[in-house]
Amino acid sequence: MMRNYKFYCIAAALSALFAGCSETPNGGAKGFGQEPWRGAKCGGEEILCYGDCMVYQGAPDLADDSPTFQTGNNSPLSKIKVKKSGEIKSNFIGVDTTRMPRTRALDYYYSSPAHLIDGDTETCWISNGQRRADVHPTWIRVDFPSERQVSKVVLKKRQKDVARQPYSKLPFKGAQEFGRGMPSKMSVELSADGFNWKKIFDGKVEGSDKNMVFEFPCEPTTAKMVRVVATEIPRVECEGHCFTIGEFEVYDASGKNVALASNGSAALASSSYNYNRFPYEFHSALWKLHSEIGIKYARIGFHDDPINWHEVERERGVLKVDPAADEAIDGFVNDGIKIVMCLNFGNRLYTGQNGVVNGKVVDSKRDLPQMPEWHYDMPAPPSSDEALAAWDRYVEFMAKRYAGKVEYFEVWNEWNIGVYWGAEKRDYELFKNIAMRSLKILRRVAPDTKVMLGSPAGFRFGCHKWTPEQWKNPNEREMINLKIRAFADLAKHFDAVGIHPYYKASPDRLEKYDLDLPCLKKFLADNGFKGVIMVSEWNSASTYPGIPPEEAGSVWNGKSNFTEIQKAKIVSQRYMCDTGRAMPSFFCELYNPFYGAFELSLLRRATDEGACVLQPDAAFYATRNIATITDGFKPAKLGLKVVRRKQDARELKQFEFETPDGGKAVALWLGYEVANSSPRTEVDLHIGKADFAEAVDVLNGAKQILKIENGVVKGLLINDTPLVVRFR
Repeated sequence: MMRNYKFYCIAAALSALFAGCSETPNGGAKGFGQEPWRGAKCGGEEILCYGDCMVYQGAPDLADDSPTFQTGNNSPLSKIKVKKSGEIKSNFIGVDTTRMPRTRALDYYYSSPAHLIDGDTETCWISNGQRRADVHPTWIRVDFPSERQVSKVVLKKRQKDVARQPYSKLPFKGAQEFGRGMPSKMSVELSADGFNWKKIFDGKVEGSDKNMVFEFPCEPTTAKMVRVVATEIPRVECEGHCFTIGEFEVYDASGKNVALASNGSAALASSSYNYNRFPYEFHSALWKLHSEIGIKYARIGFHDDPINWHEVERERGVLKVDPAADEAIDGFVNDGIKIVMCLNFGNRLYTGQNGVVNGKVVDSKRDLPQMPEWHYDMPAPPSSDEALAAWDRYVEFMAKRYAGKVEYFEVWNEWNIGVYWGAEKRDYELFKNIAMRSLKILRRVAPDTKVMLGSPAGFRFGCHKWTPEQWKNPNEREMINLKIRAFADLAKHFDAVGIHPYYKASPDRLEKYDLDLPCLKKFLADNGFKGVIMVSEWNSASTYPGIPPEEAGSVWNGKSNFTEIQKAKIVSQRYMCDTGRAMPSFFCELYNPFYGAFELSLLRRATDEGACVLQPDAAFYATRNIATITDGFKPAKLGLKVVRRKQDARELKQFEFETPDGGKAVALWLGYEVANSSPRTEVDLHIGKADFAEAVDVLNGAKQILKIENGVVKGLLINDTPLVVRFR
């Protein structure tokens, strides 16, 4: 995943051991993970390195722009001084964390290449997912302790007897399962010296999608190592294009499998392997980026984390949280970051895979024992009296442990879809029972901590056209019906509700969402809800390379794609909209660019290979700028007048604020369409009596003092990127 990985792992472990809780160079808070180190300077600003991730400490020039924000204004532009989370009083900027760290005792490398030589066909290796089949070559290699007379190479797909749960993976048409992704073209090569290679096979692999065992015989040949180089690799699960098999066997002339680790063949290498939930070293290097980017909200436990029930209670009656997760939470608390903690998911100790029938746990073993829970047969929800009582104990345990640290407890993430509910049929009455009994416990044990109704998946675009009768009976997909039903029945009992409105949404979809949101707010209010609405998951993405056109229709939001600058502008617009509506807003996620459909990340994915170096993308820096600029902003109704000097079909977006220094501010931009380069157009901004005004661009972090004439900022230049005008 990162270059010099072996060295990196050693350095990370030593850093975590000796300096994991020390102060940062800029005086940040203690907590889990390595402190950044000073890497270089550029333009008078430091570059801090979080592992191999290099973060410029100033506000970089992300896009070429106008030298002025006001016609006729020759005042120089300067840069804002960006702040870290611990230096910011408040904002509405948040992220969903990229899983949570766990110590090695609870960590596992489910896709490690070691599974290729363990003699177990129920385990497997998985290469890192690629957007397209052959972005980079994918290879695996086995080295022997001494030369062997190789007579045959055998590759085996992962074996399994139990059928997959129908809800346990995203429905990507034609995708292969983990451990069963054979390339349709490859070469098999032998070498005695690691330099000269002899190909014993090179070409098309017959039956790559259907066959389970693939044999490549040869005349006995002296070899110290064997490698397979794959091309035309298939789509696998929801991870993109991967090469993934169960066993890599090499037989000598006597018929012995000399590739087994037990035969001394432990020197195994591969081009990459899939990290999905990320190892300790990865989190250790990158976790403190949460503070670097300036967030004041973090949502944890929504996916597959050490704080989920099945991780907290791994032995009946014994509840404990991984120390690394505790340290991560303490770091957030020290930085003044408000935590939304999801209490989530079933537990096979009580629910099995398929629940409980006639009081007995059904199929308590996992179909995929080495895989992470998410997407791969999530435990069924608690339904029996025994299981519900165990769930109650988990909720009470977490409430006692984190009262005073957590701002909100959230009861179950995306319970209205099978992959997170843990069953194909979503049982609303069961969820209602779980939600209300959890609420009762949380109110009793942690009365000062707020409680959030579990965020449902999906958003019904077009609901601004619904009649009152349609709101009562939406006649939509089940997941939407369940969501509307919960908002009507349950929301009034909770302090907050979460929505997950869009991922990689096109501009026209975002425009529809802005029309629909007031109607959803009214529906909630009409049903007695008086709390906070959180945009608890949303995303925009730019993928390089993009999803192939012939596959885009079957990939989650694969048809839309944006450039890096377009993504940064969309992220800027959405964060500013949510800030203007006083809605805590959580981008999903901070540093996961390895998801197969698109990157859930504010870091660039440099390549698709295992030696990938992650670096901040333009949206990372734009988010940090907004987090700094909106420090202490409170939405207000100022009634400011904006007059366009020229006709423009684009909608004027305008959000007004009070600032912590007693001043006021307004954010302005045009439309939903975004472009790499967008010319600015003139408007006159009427601000009334003011002796000072300053424009701040959220993309480049540039600011300029403005001229005021009789209470009007004339010739203000705006485009598709939010421009914040602060005045007093």
